[in-house]
Amino acid sequence: MRVIYKYAVQVEGFMLDLPREAEFLSVQVQRHDAQSWWLLDPEQPMVKRTFRVRGTGHPFTVPDGDTEVFLGTFILYEGDFVGHLFEVLRR
Repeated sequence: MRVIYKYAVQVEGFMLDLPREAEFLSVQVQRHDAQSWWLLDPEQPMVKRTFRVRGTGHPFTVPDGDTEVFLGTFILYEGDFVGHLFEVLRR
């Protein structure tokens, strides 16, 4: 059975263990913290997925061998930080 789960977004980058076919739905701020929502089947085998947050105006360098796929934008600290969530895909 598929359900929606919520996971915290770490501004410094992070990894999540997610069911293999987990589908990203949204990134938003809830109670002053960035969160991501996923549609998933918790019975599926787990896989590690890597994410990076890029700030508006910050340098954007992608390490060799990586591709970053944009997922969404969120705003923290009363507008002082605008973060852009990317999933890292490694070749």
